[in-house]
Amino acid sequence: FFLLGRIFQDKAREASAKGRAKHLKASWLELACGAYTQAIAMAPRESDYLQARADVLMQEGKLSEMIADLKAAKDLSSANSLPSFVLDNLIDNGTAKGIRLKSTK
Repeated sequence: FFLLGRIFQDKAREASAKGRAKHLKASWLELACGAYTQAIAMAPRESDYLQARADVLMQEGKLSEMIADLKAAKDLSSANSLPSFVLDNLIDNGTAKGIRLKSTK
């Protein structure tokens, strides 16, 4: 299901890059989110699956759900520093179009 989610997410990127209708991108993202959700249900201890769904949720403008997935991914894996980095550097006034991170050197 994780690989299927990646395929759907790639299709959403293609639709966006080709300037196709927004509903087409949204449909591919919805399918990707569903596939990642199924992957999480089958292997709930995989932080990569949570991170992938968090990416889709951010693209869908569901920032609170994205943050919840990143927190869960952070709790599952101390070896992966990406969730911690994003959560530590997140600027609260992100919009539905994306998140903003603090400037880093």
